[in-house]
Order: sequence, then structure tokens, then C-alpha cells
Amino acid sequence: MGSVTDIAQAVVDVLLTHADVEYGSVSDFAPAVQAQKIAVLAVPFGQSSTGEPETMDPTMVTLTHRLRIEFWCKHTQGKTADTSQRARDIATEAIALLMVNDGEGYELSTGPFEETIDPALVQFNQASWLVSTLTVPVRNVIAVGD
Repeated sequence: MGSVTDIAQAVVDVLLTHADVEYGSVSDFAPAVQAQKIAVLAVPFGQSSTGEPETMDPTMVTLTHRLRIEFWCKHTQGKTADTSQRARDIATEAIALLMVNDGEGYELSTGPFEETIDPALVQFNQASWLVSTLTVPVRNVIAVGD
């Protein structure tokens, strides 16, 4: 399997198939202005990784990464219920999408998925956003010395 960035891109590509996700990036730290519902960002902030040698082959190492995926849910004035529902539901829907597509450029790990929703709206580009963050456990095996 490829680099962590390649794995994150594969995860974002799957999430872009969700009907409400209009923008996705592994390199941006904020949503695109044109997003009207949800922008998905695989940000490096708070990402963690662990490595463990394979017991059957000491030249191989299993890496487990906890990718932080942010779902920026755009808030439209007067539509609080829509914003709240998107922020609450997107993580569950994303987990289902990722599980169905496991093996498409990433491999899910046995660790837990974790979701948090920001305690308040975020103001960016003259718009309000409610950010739901999903931690996605993925793994890859690399050869020592590669």
C-alpha cells in the first residue's frame, strides 16, 4: 500500500461519493467557498500512527494510522435543523461508505472510529460551518528498508 497521503486520498475519494459531500481535499485546511452542504478534509492535525513488526516476517512492519477527517457542514441562515442533522449523521454515513469500500486504496484497521462535533459554529470565508471530525483507523504493511 502507498504513503499515508495516498491512503488519505483514497479515503477522501470514497467520501466524495456521498450525495451531500461536494468538495474533498488532503491538502487544504479549510473548505472551498463553493461548497453548499459538506466539504471533507483529511487534515494532518492530530493524526497519529503506530508501528509493529510482523511476527511471521520480521522484514515487514504493520503501521496503523488514525486519520482525522473533518466534515465542514455549511450552515444556511434559518436552517439550523438541516445543519445539525448533517453534522450528526455524516460520520455514521461515512463509516458505512468506508466499510463497504474497504480495500479500495486503504485498509480499515480494527481500532475504533471516533466522532466529535465542534461545540460552536466556525466562521470562515464569510460563512458559518459546523465541523464534525471523524477519526478513521487504517493500516498498511511496509517492508523494512523501503
